[in-house]
Amino acid sequence: MKKTNLGVVFGLVLPLASCSMMKSRPTENQKVSNNQVQTESRDREAFEKAANLTGGWPESSVNAAKEIISKYGEPSERTTDSLIWRNIAPFKKIVVHKEVYSHRFPLLHQNSLEHVVDYRAPVSKIDDVWQYNGSIVLDRTKGEMSSFAENESMNILALNLAHQVMTGKMGHEVARVTYGKETMNYLNGKKTANTTVLNFGNQFQTADQGESITNKIQWVGDPALQKKGPTQTQRIKQAQEEN
Repeated sequence: MKKTNLGVVFGLVLPLASCSMMKSRPTENQKVSNNQVQTESRDREAFEKAANLTGGWPESSVNAAKEIISKYGEPSERTTDSLIWRNIAPFKKIVVHKEVYSHRFPLLHQNSLEHVVDYRAPVSKIDDVWQYNGSIVLDRTKGEMSSFAENESMNILALNLAHQVMTGKMGHEVARVTYGKETMNYLNGKKTANTTVLNFGNQFQTADQGESITNKIQWVGDPALQKKGPTQTQRIKQAQEEN
């Protein structure tokens, strides 16, 4: 029997194994292509779901629904005029509205998408926030701040700059200019941190239950009021007694 040359055997096996491994590993181009196919498939599915959930709604609402469904899946709740996602960190609530409002700042668009966060707004800065952006809504009782825009990036930008205004780090005029510049950059494909993530952390126990004033109200019959003369209620009662 002839002796087998092990060196020759290994010399033949190694190239074959190497070729097999090369074939099994996807190339970078194949990875990119697969990712594109997956993205296109996800977008198409999101568009179909959005179209089914928003039949007859304005185009801006449909586009907003498509974006949010693509990112976060189907909504938690659905009403006749809204789609609602709850507790999608860092947001307390995301709402796509059927009813839209046109807004010219910084460019003409339709506000169809709302993002809500827990936020305790300082009363002294509320006017500044409104001068900066009328699409920012502050609810003192609930302890919430929300922004209305056409897409998530613009809402994130609006909320970030509102926080800058309320913390005194930016004046309302500077905030308006900054919002305009960053919007143009975004439209030109240049995303920034301000349009990508919230630059302030979650706040807790932001609700303001207010203060009862019943102990401060001077009721009819109070001696102090009687010294100042009868109230309208007292005069009516007195007239009825005289009749």
